[in-house]
Amino acid sequence: MTTDKISGNAANSAKKKPRGKPFVSGDPRSNTTGQRNGAAVAFARSLRELIVDYGNQDKKVYDKQGKLLGEKSNVEWMVQSVWQAALKGEQWAVNFIAERTEGKVNQTVDVILKMIDYSKLTDEQIERIANGENPIAVVLGG
Repeated sequence: MTTDKISGNAANSAKKKPRGKPFVSGDPRSNTTGQRNGAAVAFARSLRELIVDYGNQDKKVYDKQGKLLGEKSNVEWMVQSVWQAALKGEQWAVNFIAERTEGKVNQTVDVILKMIDYSKLTDEQIERIANGENPIAVVLGG
């Protein structure tokens, strides 16, 4: 009975048509870097799980006299430490908070600005840019 099922399934799978486009050599969409090593993927997954587990553990913090200051998760203590560093003016901490709350700054404008040939601008356009107008609007607006 089981051999009938296997042969039946094999017959059904033989009837199926291939999906998608066939591989073409030199296709720019093909993945030329290959798949990541399975051990590397497993290690990254394990590390991520350990970090999350450790971050969720509660930690009691005491002052020098032994008085309990509070009990928070490790993640809460980390956020508090970063926040205090930002208040002290540590630029890395300010960037850390801003990037995680607002997202990284989009830098496409820098690429466009590098493409502008400033030697071909008129004196009026240069003066408008010097006065603070958006260079892209000045160039496109004339």
